[in-house]
Amino acid sequence: MPDYTDPEYRKTIIGGSDIGTIMGLNKWQTPINLWEVKSGRVPPFEGNQKTKYGLLLEPVVAKDYADLNDVQIRDTNHDYTLPSFPWAVAHPDRLIVRGDHPAHRGVEIKCSDQRMADQWGESGESDDVPAMYQAQVHWYMMILDAEWWDVATLIGGWDYRQYRFERDKALEADMLEAAQKFYVDAMINDQQPDVIGTEAEKENLKRMFPDSSEVMLQADPTIDLLSSALRATRFDEKKLGAQKLKVENEIKAFLGDARGVETSEGALTWTKNKDSEKIDWKGAYAEAIALASTGTGFIGLPPQKICDLLFGVAEKHTTTKEGARVFRVPRSWNKD
Repeated sequence: MPDYTDPEYRKTIIGGSDIGTIMGLNKWQTPINLWEVKSGRVPPFEGNQKTKYGLLLEPVVAKDYADLNDVQIRDTNHDYTLPSFPWAVAHPDRLIVRGDHPAHRGVEIKCSDQRMADQWGESGESDDVPAMYQAQVHWYMMILDAEWWDVATLIGGWDYRQYRFERDKALEADMLEAAQKFYVDAMINDQQPDVIGTEAEKENLKRMFPDSSEVMLQADPTIDLLSSALRATRFDEKKLGAQKLKVENEIKAFLGDARGVETSEGALTWTKNKDSEKIDWKGAYAEAIALASTGTGFIGLPPQKICDLLFGVAEKHTTTKEGARVFRVPRSWNKD
């Protein structure tokens, strides 16, 4: 039986935690980033303190859910798949059981930071559950042919809330279509997914292409159209901000590590600023005083030796800040 926690196995499937990303609903991960993970270009997320304690609290929340709803639940001990699409996998947290047999329903357990409380509505207000979790439970309902699915969350370690989702076959069709496209294009043919236009994607592109070469590309018709669209968004950035972000991300994905591109609207560049250095003079001064006060201090030392010591202290308290890679449009656009 495949191990759902095995990163190599997870590279071959699309699970409930993936579908929200594929649909563009995950603010922490983009389709491009998921493609990088599935293809082995970057390592998968290995967890942190939040996820560690979330897993430790999961049985507590599950028991509370069972007690409050007077139901029996059991852990999931294997994966479920769609017969026609064996790469479509569900690994739910808990199934609700009737006797010794699982019913067509389940519950997903989430533990959330208090700072994220405003992203969760009051109990029962399922529309106010983070969209990526909504996609996750609809994915499970589709694969397990479930009537409904609950989400139980513990916020800040004390605020318990729960929500119910009914099956939505139209949404399931959309999810399956998007997942199949991602599976074939990104996982089988290793094609980079399309840009979706989110801040997470913007940060992901910066990580993928941290530096720029001196190469200037020539625009193809698609990039020329994007350049014109980007220029148009400048007339009403408040209204067209989301469109501007998507267009900029598409151009950056085209550029990769190139310096820029010549378009019919002018040159668009994405270049890295020079790194800068900052000296903690307060710390350097304190260390220099301590050094001068030790033993005979600088007495009897030649000037060059004193200079070397002081330069060494300054260097020790110097930090380098990497220059940002900045996207720039033609100056002539400022006259529009």
